Amino acid sequence: MRCAALQDLTAVDLYALGAHGAMTMTEDPIVEELHRIREEMLAEHGGLEGLVSHLRDLQAEMPERVVRLDPKPPVETKRKIS
Repeated sequence: MRCAALQDLTAVDLYALGAHGAMTMTEDPIVEELHRIREEMLAEHGGLEGLVSHLRDLQAEMPERVVRLDPKPPVETKRKIS
């Protein structure tokens, strides 16, 4: 998205487009490593279904490591619900 003039941009536009109107994305080595590991895991297990199956098998082998939290109680409000 390019605007006719830089002064027409809102703060949101400047955040998304950068000060010079071009899309910018910083490279984050941690995010890149996570993406690489995800791709390796998907390839190792034959895609998403295989990976999910593998993770469920691990969960069944080690049920004590699965965190199960009690549900939070609903919040009481004085608003009228229609």
